[in-house]
Amino acid sequence: MPNFNRGETGLQGIQGVTGLNGIQGIQGQTGINGLQGETGVDGNTGLQGIQGETGIQGQTGINGLQGETGVQGIQGFQGEIGLQGIQGIQGTQGETGLQGIQGQTGIIGLEGQTGIQGFQGNTGLQGIQGETGINGIQGETGIQGETGLGLQGETGINGIQGVQGNTGIQGIDGLQGDIGLQGLQGNTGLEGIQGITGIQGNTGLQETYTNASPSVITVGGITAGTTFSNKNMTELFDLMLYPELFGILTNPSATFTASISGLKEIGEIIPTISFNSSFNRGSINPQYLSDSPYRSGLPNTFIYSGTGLNNVPTTNLTDSQNISNYEVLTGNQSWTGRVAYDGGVQPKGSKGTNFNTPLAAGQTSIITRTITGVYPFFATTVSINTFTKQLLQTYGSQIITVMVAEDGVNKQTLQLPVAYGNITEIAQLNTLSGLYDVIDINSFSVTTIQKVINSVTVTYNQYTYNGATILNRTLRWRV
Repeated sequence: MPNFNRGETGLQGIQGVTGLNGIQGIQGQTGINGLQGETGVDGNTGLQGIQGETGIQGQTGINGLQGETGVQGIQGFQGEIGLQGIQGIQGTQGETGLQGIQGQTGIIGLEGQTGIQGFQGNTGLQGIQGETGINGIQGETGIQGETGLGLQGETGINGIQGVQGNTGIQGIDGLQGDIGLQGLQGNTGLEGIQGITGIQGNTGLQETYTNASPSVITVGGITAGTTFSNKNMTELFDLMLYPELFGILTNPSATFTASISGLKEIGEIIPTISFNSSFNRGSINPQYLSDSPYRSGLPNTFIYSGTGLNNVPTTNLTDSQNISNYEVLTGNQSWTGRVAYDGGVQPKGSKGTNFNTPLAAGQTSIITRTITGVYPFFATTVSINTFTKQLLQTYGSQIITVMVAEDGVNKQTLQLPVAYGNITEIAQLNTLSGLYDVIDINSFSVTTIQKVINSVTVTYNQYTYNGATILNRTLRWRV
């Protein structure tokens, strides 16, 4: 019994080191406040400090590769029924991969020092009060200082906070000092690189199974009696769980019908007899990988026999024939139909394996349609003085007649073709018991008469009751 080993589990990747936080940028010094201008003229507005540039974002670390999962070892086969087979050795579990080393936490940037507070400017001198009466000339409004462009510092390492500038000396009232430039923002620190993923563990060895001893039971799609040669586990599981399937084969067939059947009166002219044939090619169901879903090829000839019918070479699946003004003959007259067909394709299973054999060219079974020509018989079943034609019956069978009551002059009578045969027994229905009671056959006299049936003179035996006047009754006649 082969051993089945489970592959080793790959090593888990190492966690990348976390990037360092950037150092905060140094804050710029606060500009010195301008001298206070004289009363009247406003000082120019100082320029706004330039904003620092936005720092460059650090690159994202590369994700480590995921280790491949080791192949699971193949489970051993169950032993044969009867003696408990030795259970296969379970494959060795692959080793668990090493967990990656966690990256170190980045160093937090140092916080910048607080800038030095600027010096307070001196208070400007108070302007001299003008003489009473004449108002002093109002000074021009000071020019507004330009707004600083302020480049945004790069994000990342926080720059060290700038030293606070000294407070400027208070200027003389009047001109306003320029606004100091804003300090540049520090660059953003680079993000740490992602650690490399651990190496995938090796795949376990793929083993094959060989056993020349036929299996003794059916397991899934593996039937009893199967042997194995260098089958890997994928093949074995496919055989067991996904066996090849084969379609059901149905042979071709045909139909042959006629528009008339049964008993017909001899000499009768039938205006039209219609015959219809059809061919069914059979099937390979399901078709799977067979080249055709049909068991046979196309038809090549519709073959007929009988008066008025001829063979028809064709590849059509149906055929129709008509006979006109047919005269019914005595006894049985038959017509037959069948279909000749071409050979079929090789049946194949769901995996392309040949099964059975292609159907050879051949013919369907013969189908026969028959009518029987007979002469009618007559009896006093409607009126005592009228011979009424009865339903046609096969020669030699028993006859049932429901006779009307006699009138004291006319007698109950049966007229039967000579070809039908001689009556050997007459029985009367007992309405109390429901059974037939045999009566004297000599109570009916037999004479020979001639009747014209469909322009043909036919000899009949006439059976006439010779007893006392009798009421209506049901009679059974046997030959």
